[in-house]
Amino acid sequence: MTDLISINDAVRDGISKLRMDNWANAEDHIELYLIEGLEAGPWVKLWSPANEICGNENPHRIMITMLGDYDAKCWRPYNP
Repeated sequence: MTDLISINDAVRDGISKLRMDNWANAEDHIELYLIEGLEAGPWVKLWSPANEICGNENPHRIMITMLGDYDAKCWRPYNP
């Protein structure tokens, strides 16, 4: 299993898909918009089968600022 990384680590390493260990569905993940490989765009795509159950589009776009501290090491790369 991979070590936890931050959003800033992911951007630096060119990783665009992340998930948290405590998310219920194994398919739940976010997808960052990487701008020229140097920073994350203002939006992320939240992919989850639950989006459709709640009547939302899948993926559901949210502002990246809703994800908390960009340096918090609480994410894992998502590899389906």
